[in-house]
Amino acid sequence: VFVSRFIGNDPSRWQSSVPTYERVSLGEAWPGIEVELVAHGNNVEKVFIVAPGTDPQNIAMQLRGAESMEVSGDGALIAHTGNGPVSFTPPVAWQVIGESVTP
Repeated sequence: VFVSRFIGNDPSRWQSSVPTYERVSLGEAWPGIEVELVAHGNNVEKVFIVAPGTDPQNIAMQLRGAESMEVSGDGALIAHTGNGPVSFTPPVAWQVIGESVTP
């Protein structure tokens, strides 16, 4: 994964195709639940890895700065802020059993 960074009007300070990480592990956030940040297209997604026998309802998140929130028809979370709406992609769940992935 590569990013570009353009600071100010001085092209000598501009950087393009800077290598970065595709996946970063944040470790175990709750017992049996690990969190990773994954670069996906133009987004950074949170991936929760839930160990067998662990209740995924233990996952809790807080969003600060939102004046209101709504869930769109496709399941995306829309947070309305003073700077405009921020959209979060709908959650997706799957299970890996052996070599198979089951939605």
